[in-house]
Amino acid sequence: MRRWPYYLSKIFAEKVALEPRGVPVVVVSPSLLLGPEDEGLSSSTALVRFLRREVPAVPPGGLNFVDVRDAAEAVASAATRGRVGERYLVGGPNMTLEAFFVLLSKVSGVPAPALKAGAGVNDAVSRMLETLEDAASLDTDESVAYAMAGHFWYLDAAKAQAELGFTARSPEATLRDAVGWLRSRGPLPRSGGLLGSVVGSVRRTIGSR
Repeated sequence: MRRWPYYLSKIFAEKVALEPRGVPVVVVSPSLLLGPEDEGLSSSTALVRFLRREVPAVPPGGLNFVDVRDAAEAVASAATRGRVGERYLVGGPNMTLEAFFVLLSKVSGVPAPALKAGAGVNDAVSRMLETLEDAASLDTDESVAYAMAGHFWYLDAAKAQAELGFTARSPEATLRDAVGWLRSRGPLPRSGGLLGSVVGSVRRTIGSR
């Protein structure tokens, strides 16, 4: 976690919030938030890159995501049912990135990447992107995304289910709604990723021949 200051800052902020100050605090920690109406594309960039076929290979890690609408209900429930000083993990099923892309392909009709990147290849790509970002003074954080994709970001939401009444809709329903919303807005925006831009350019070049 020390490799990613953004997430480390979240850990420190949570510790400070839970310090005894006479203020009742309940912590709700959702996994990756996906769903419709992500206006800023804060979490949907990965979906955009997939839909634009800018993902060259399947990374070796795994993820957990939760529908933003289900996470919102969990937060509201925590305000009345959560125990002060407790932390609740909120997420859907754990899945490998390969399974994630297969499901995303099913709901979108876009083929999943045929290639699989091993841990060594994934790390090499991350280091290459970091070098390019530094050389070009770019703040894309794409190297961080590839580094994180080599890990398994799994969680157990049993505590939130038991105490908050949290339930997660099916991952397929979430992805179907998210993809539908993205496409309803017109042409997909550029993802802004270095590697994705290269892959997209190659595909366009091959397609024009």
